[in-house]
Amino acid sequence: RVPIRPPELPDDPAAPSPPLVPSLGVAARVWLLRHADVHDDWQTRAYGGLDVPLSEAGVRETHALVEAFARIRFVRVASSPLSRALLLGRRLAERTGAPLAVDDRLREVSRG
Repeated sequence: RVPIRPPELPDDPAAPSPPLVPSLGVAARVWLLRHADVHDDWQTRAYGGLDVPLSEAGVRETHALVEAFARIRFVRVASSPLSRALLLGRRLAERTGAPLAVDDRLREVSRG
């Protein structure tokens, strides 16, 4: 198991935005967050695209992660439709007021 700890976010929301990137024409920060700890029944198994639930610790970790990111301004939150990822996506969207985009292309690779 890999412990998930809320990140230390040195960002100051009042700080000026980073300079525009000439090749893209936009300044954007992308955060990639992975779902938290899955249920014990799945710890030693490859579950890929199966809809595996989070453990109780995983649910707590998800809520802590949402709170750690609550002060960041999000333009959009994207999530796979799998429940282990969708809990984080929904809570983060609710907490930050950003729209949630559920995208099937974000599912994990099927290993079966």
